[in-house]
Amino acid sequence: MKKDVLLNKNIEISLLLDFYGALLTQKQSDYMHMHYEEDMSLAEIADIEQISRQAVHDTLKRAEETLVGYEKKLGFSAIYKKQNEILRNHETGSDSYKALQEMILAWEE
Repeated sequence: MKKDVLLNKNIEISLLLDFYGALLTQKQSDYMHMHYEEDMSLAEIADIEQISRQAVHDTLKRAEETLVGYEKKLGFSAIYKKQNEILRNHETGSDSYKALQEMILAWEE
């Protein structure tokens, strides 16, 4: 169960990184990329950057909090997920106009 929660968190953070990663500081962006996209441990990042694991952890934590904050304010990830759900429900192509209307409404919410 714990692995599922960790995997879901990693997927969620990676998605937020895709949407808001450019808004992070360069250091935060670099550490997030190394940790979440290259699957590097805190120790590996600390070794490369020649800093403590705690410093890496603190930077990652601040970056994660920043990403979550942007999502709470802007909601792009939630809209993206909603649009994907709408498209999955309308994959048959029989009612594509209605699917497009629902996607537009998702942006207006």
